[in-house]
Amino acid sequence: MAQIGSFALLLALALSAYSFLAGLLALLRPGAVSERLGETARRAGIAAFAVVLLAAVVLVIAAFQDDFSIAYTCGSGAGDRRISG
Repeated sequence: MAQIGSFALLLALALSAYSFLAGLLALLRPGAVSERLGETARRAGIAAFAVVLLAAVVLVIAAFQDDFSIAYTCGSGAGDRRISG
């Protein structure tokens, strides 16, 4: 599970960088090519959101399964404490 979250965050970083650079180029260069480039930048931003959401879901699943292989869950995990209700 931890590998999925790590890969998702790296992919999100790459998508965000592409979205920023492609959007910047689309703004600086007018024309038909810039419209297509701007559209791919927008779609890369949406994909980056989806991938970060996937990484967050992986982190929540790891926390509920007491998977302490992820540093965040190891540092903030409940350990033997349980939610009573």
